Amino acid sequence: MYERTRGGKKQFLRDLVPGKTYYSITELVQPWGNEPAYEEWVFKKSRLWGGTCGHMSAEAVLANYGPLYDTRPAGMRGVNDKPDQTFNPHANNGPAYEAHQQAIANRGRRRAGVR
Repeated sequence: MYERTRGGKKQFLRDLVPGKTYYSITELVQPWGNEPAYEEWVFKKSRLWGGTCGHMSAEAVLANYGPLYDTRPAGMRGVNDKPDQTFNPHANNGPAYEAHQQAIANRGRRRAGVR
Protein backbone atom coordinates (compact mmCIF):
# COMPACT_ATOMS: atom_id res chain seq x y z
CA MET A 1 0.00 0.00 0.00
CA TYR A 2 1.27 3.44 -0.92
CA GLU A 3 0.07 6.25 1.36
CA ARG A 4 -0.46 9.94 0.49
CA THR A 5 2.72 11.04 2.27
CA ARG A 6 6.11 12.21 1.03
CA GLY A 7 7.62 8.86 1.96
CA GLY A 8 4.75 7.00 0.31
CA LYS A 9 5.18 9.05 -2.87
CA LYS A 10 8.91 8.34 -3.03
CA GLN A 11 8.35 4.64 -2.42
CA PHE A 12 5.59 4.52 -5.07
CA LEU A 13 7.74 6.27 -7.71
CA ARG A 14 10.62 3.86 -6.98
CA ASP A 15 8.38 0.78 -7.20
CA LEU A 16 6.26 1.97 -10.16
CA VAL A 17 6.16 -0.59 -12.97
CA PRO A 18 4.74 0.70 -16.30
CA GLY A 19 1.87 -1.49 -17.50
CA LYS A 20 1.08 -2.89 -14.04
CA THR A 21 -2.41 -2.25 -12.64
CA TYR A 22 -2.72 -0.34 -9.35
CA TYR A 23 -5.96 0.09 -7.41
CA SER A 24 -7.57 2.81 -5.29
CA ILE A 25 -10.75 2.59 -3.23
CA THR A 26 -13.60 5.05 -3.67
CA GLU A 27 -17.15 5.28 -2.42
CA LEU A 28 -20.12 5.16 -4.79
CA VAL A 29 -23.06 7.26 -3.58
CA GLN A 30 -26.31 5.42 -4.29
CA PRO A 31 -29.90 6.28 -3.28
CA TRP A 32 -30.03 3.15 -1.12
CA GLY A 33 -26.68 3.80 0.58
CA ASN A 34 -23.02 4.23 -0.15
CA GLU A 35 -20.97 1.27 -1.30
CA PRO A 36 -17.18 0.95 -1.67
CA ALA A 37 -15.67 0.20 -5.07
CA TYR A 38 -12.18 0.11 -6.53
CA GLU A 39 -10.71 2.06 -9.44
CA GLU A 40 -7.97 0.69 -11.69
CA TRP A 41 -4.91 2.71 -12.70
CA VAL A 42 -2.44 1.56 -15.39
CA PHE A 43 0.55 3.82 -15.90
CA LYS A 44 2.70 4.11 -19.00
CA LYS A 45 6.28 5.33 -19.15
CA SER A 46 6.80 9.06 -19.59
CA ARG A 47 9.87 11.18 -20.28
CA LEU A 48 8.87 13.97 -17.92
CA TRP A 49 7.34 12.03 -15.03
CA GLY A 50 7.83 8.54 -13.65
CA GLY A 51 4.60 7.42 -15.28
CA THR A 52 1.27 8.74 -16.52
CA CYS A 53 -2.28 7.43 -16.60
CA GLY A 54 -4.15 9.46 -19.18
CA HIS A 55 -3.37 13.10 -18.44
CA MET A 56 -2.39 12.53 -14.79
CA SER A 57 1.06 11.80 -13.49
CA ALA A 58 1.63 9.01 -10.99
CA GLU A 59 2.21 11.62 -8.27
CA ALA A 60 -1.11 13.33 -9.03
CA VAL A 61 -3.03 10.03 -8.96
CA LEU A 62 -1.53 9.15 -5.58
CA ALA A 63 -2.22 12.64 -4.20
CA ASN A 64 -5.83 12.79 -5.43
CA TYR A 65 -7.00 9.18 -5.31
CA GLY A 66 -4.59 7.50 -2.87
CA PRO A 67 -3.81 5.35 -1.08
CA LEU A 68 -2.91 3.02 -3.94
CA TYR A 69 -2.69 -0.77 -3.72
CA ASP A 70 -0.84 -3.20 -5.98
CA THR A 71 -3.35 -6.01 -5.37
CA ARG A 72 -7.05 -5.87 -6.18
CA PRO A 73 -9.23 -5.36 -3.07
CA ALA A 74 -11.23 -8.49 -2.30
CA GLY A 75 -14.97 -8.38 -1.78
CA MET A 76 -15.80 -5.22 -3.69
CA ARG A 77 -16.71 -4.43 -7.26
CA GLY A 78 -15.02 -2.10 -9.70
CA VAL A 79 -16.39 1.35 -10.41
CA ASN A 80 -17.33 0.35 -13.97
CA ASP A 81 -18.48 -3.19 -13.15
CA LYS A 82 -22.14 -4.10 -13.03
CA PRO A 83 -23.51 -4.87 -9.57
CA ASP A 84 -23.61 -8.56 -8.79
CA GLN A 85 -26.60 -10.53 -7.57
CA THR A 86 -25.64 -10.19 -3.90
CA PHE A 87 -26.65 -6.51 -3.82
CA ASN A 88 -30.19 -5.80 -4.95
CA PRO A 89 -31.09 -2.08 -5.04
CA HIS A 90 -34.80 -2.92 -4.90
CA ALA A 91 -34.53 -5.03 -1.74
CA ASN A 92 -34.17 -3.85 1.84
CA ASN A 93 -30.43 -3.28 2.21
CA GLY A 94 -30.33 -1.59 5.59
CA PRO A 95 -31.19 1.69 7.31
CA ALA A 96 -30.06 3.93 4.43
CA TYR A 97 -32.45 2.18 2.06
CA GLU A 98 -35.29 2.39 4.60
CA ALA A 99 -34.67 6.15 5.06
CA HIS A 100 -34.67 6.60 1.29
CA GLN A 101 -38.00 4.76 0.96
CA GLN A 102 -39.48 6.83 3.80
CA ALA A 103 -38.34 10.06 2.10
CA ILE A 104 -39.98 8.96 -1.16
CA ALA A 105 -43.22 8.18 0.66
CA ASN A 106 -43.18 11.53 2.49
CA ARG A 107 -42.41 13.49 -0.67
CA GLY A 108 -45.78 12.56 -2.17
CA ARG A 109 -47.63 13.68 0.96
CA ARG A 110 -45.94 17.08 1.03
CA ARG A 111 -46.93 17.77 -2.55
CA ALA A 112 -50.54 17.02 -1.72
CA GLY A 113 -50.49 19.60 1.07
CA VAL A 114 -50.29 17.14 3.99
CA ARG A 115 -47.53 18.00 6.47
